[in-house]
Amino acid sequence: MRYGLGWKYNLLLTGSSLALAMLWFSGARNEFVLILLQLVLMLVIANLFGGLVKRLRQPPVLGEILGGIVLGPTIIGAMLPGIHNQLFPVIGESYRILQGVAYLGLIAFVFTAGLEVDTTCISRQSRSTLITSLSSIILPFILGLGMVVLMPGLWRIPNGDLSIFALFMGTALSISALPIIARILIDLDLLKKELGTLIIGAATINDIVGWTIFALILSSLNMDINLSLNLGLTICVLLVSACILYCGKNREGLKSPIWGSVIDLTATAMLVVAVASESMGIHGITAAFLAGVILSQR
Repeated sequence: MRYGLGWKYNLLLTGSSLALAMLWFSGARNEFVLILLQLVLMLVIANLFGGLVKRLRQPPVLGEILGGIVLGPTIIGAMLPGIHNQLFPVIGESYRILQGVAYLGLIAFVFTAGLEVDTTCISRQSRSTLITSLSSIILPFILGLGMVVLMPGLWRIPNGDLSIFALFMGTALSISALPIIARILIDLDLLKKELGTLIIGAATINDIVGWTIFALILSSLNMDINLSLNLGLTICVLLVSACILYCGKNREGLKSPIWGSVIDLTATAMLVVAVASESMGIHGITAAFLAGVILSQR
């Protein structure tokens, strides 16, 4: 989302949303019009709140999140439930399409953010990155685990499932929000700087470890999930990423047409792995981000 594009841009978005809203409420109700209306409304609200927050010298993504809360069931949904249910139904074809568009947008964003990462900065700060990542995992994990262990009656979880729930809480608190972190760094123009690479490197390690632990937890809850496949998939993605990044840093042949094709094909394969991981219950954002990092080293 870009800001400061002038009144013509804002007028176009506002006019489009009003025209689609009038078309929808006048009776021309079909899934295509509804999806267009949803997208335009989200763009208008995101642009409005993002611009307001930017005037306060804060990352615009904070305003976009706030706008989503306002547009969602928390505020508009509670104040005008009938209109909200018509505009954003939780069932039906439009809901599934909107979810798909959101997922593709998220994957594309983290992939693009990965293209902006300079791994030479991360290599220079490898020790600091590792210490930061481990600290951001261990402390929240202990706190989340301790909350459940010390106050078991608060959660109303059966005793047999309490240990699994404790692991879940610890892992949930220790996983970072990689897309939000990347967006904030981009908004603040820090992604390519030393501090930004330290933060994004630590967040990446954080997510990899966190989602691996989630694979263990999910396998204990759902026998249909193949633990060996999930863990093997994660390890393979990490090994392939490390090998390509190492070769890109140490081999002169990286810029040859053949090697470049190998990198392109590998990055494409990793995006496919991201989708496969998502279908098995393991988030594919980290794999898409790593694919972008690999391509950024060409």
